[in-house]
Amino acid sequence: METASFETLAFLDFELTLARRQLLRDGVPVAVGGRALELLAQLAGHPGQVLENRVLMRAVWPRTVVEEVNLRVQIAALRKLLGGDGHCPYIVNYAGRGYCFTAPVTRLVPPGLQPVPTQPVPLQSLPAQPAAGQTRLRPAAADRRPDQPIILA
Repeated sequence: METASFETLAFLDFELTLARRQLLRDGVPVAVGGRALELLAQLAGHPGQVLENRVLMRAVWPRTVVEEVNLRVQIAALRKLLGGDGHCPYIVNYAGRGYCFTAPVTRLVPPGLQPVPTQPVPLQSLPAQPAAGQTRLRPAAADRRPDQPIILA
């Protein structure tokens, strides 16, 4: 499942606002490094799912080759942040596979914004006529067969 950039993920006593890349604990900003924040966003964005090590490493270190020890260091920092004393039951390791975020997560969307649908809208549900102020495809483009080339004039 993809996370929308305007979402805030609420879990435990934390709120992670993805667009601002900000982590709050009880409303107070928490100092956390960029890699740890991205890793937390990946884990909290997919609660209850085991995310493979290579998937997490690609998300957190794009276009960079790193060893799994880097992932373990960031996981340890997150466990300390979430659990206080380093013991954290909310990030579970599945040996040889990856990690799973087990805390309940609530997705908060600011008022006035609608969540992005996760399923494509079926064509049958789209209006036949454009709404006022919208343009319609030129008939030649709208009525062409798929095997015909598009000619731009």
